Amino acid sequence: MEGMNETGWAPKINSIGSTGTDILEKAIIYITLINVFIKESFKEVVRNLKSIILLMR
Repeated sequence: MEGMNETGWAPKINSIGSTGTDILEKAIIYITLINVFIKESFKEVVRNLKSIILLMR
């Protein structure tokens, strides 16, 4: 539930007792996706730098 609207994104979990569960789950997923993106981007930068260094030799 977000802003008094049921998002349907995740079922309510009554045992947790928080209507902010949807927001927490989304935040965890977004943070995970951002971390994956950063790691993959870093790998690409390192790969490009290695190519540049090899070309400079």
